[in-house]
Amino acid sequence: EFAVPLEQVEVYIGDTPNSHSLATFASRSMGVGGVALKLSAQAVKAQMFKLASHLLEVGESDLELREGCVQVSGVPGKAYTFAQLASIAENPVQKEQFPEDLQKELLKGLCSLQGFEPADLSYPFGAHLAVVQVDPETGEVNLQRYVAVDDYGHVLVPTLVEGQTHGAITQGIGQALYEQMAYDVSGQVLSATLMDYAVPLAIELPPFELTLTETPSPLNILGVKGAGEAGTVAAPAAVANAVIDALVPLGVTSLDVPLTPHNVWQAIHKARVGASS
Repeated sequence: EFAVPLEQVEVYIGDTPNSHSLATFASRSMGVGGVALKLSAQAVKAQMFKLASHLLEVGESDLELREGCVQVSGVPGKAYTFAQLASIAENPVQKEQFPEDLQKELLKGLCSLQGFEPADLSYPFGAHLAVVQVDPETGEVNLQRYVAVDDYGHVLVPTLVEGQTHGAITQGIGQALYEQMAYDVSGQVLSATLMDYAVPLAIELPPFELTLTETPSPLNILGVKGAGEAGTVAAPAAVANAVIDALVPLGVTSLDVPLTPHNVWQAIHKARVGASS
């Protein structure tokens, strides 16, 4: 919004008691918090233009942002830096000389507190494909290939979105093949730590083949949709369906996750016994 280098931007992380949001959930961080930030930035930019317009005695339409300054279009010598404008906006002596409407606008300096409540939910969409190989003698499932095409709306930072997708797919694969809460006969949890609770390792995963398409959401000014959970929804179904497809010739048509070697072998064995009886 301000066209300044990232190194000039400092982010202050809030804390729960001072938060103006319910929480971060449902992949809403960018779709709600990001939009509120965009609206706040636009409001502060408008304040800067009003202030610079008064100081430079020109119309707001004659101003432009350029290299950390608000300047008269095409006249670099007639400009105020962002720092200068912020200082003036907080100087009570100088503000006394401003028109009343501008004084009210700058009551707290160059500052804006904006919220955003979406009118409706914005849903991403996509398609995921898993290719697996199943050893019928051991029940071991080997994931050989994973392809995903997702549409998260307008992607602001592709590297972050791809990282989220990698992590989400990995979590989904874990749900399909490994993760379960195990109990003994007395109800004691047997998989209470990561020493016993299986999660996917990088060595067990193929390179993910990702493609992002962009269909901007009409529900917010950034055009964004949630991205964090798509992989956790798609991957379990894609992997489970691929395993079942591989087992259909052996007579297995349904199987509950997790598809551990033991569970898969038992299903194959049961199908073989049923076929021979």
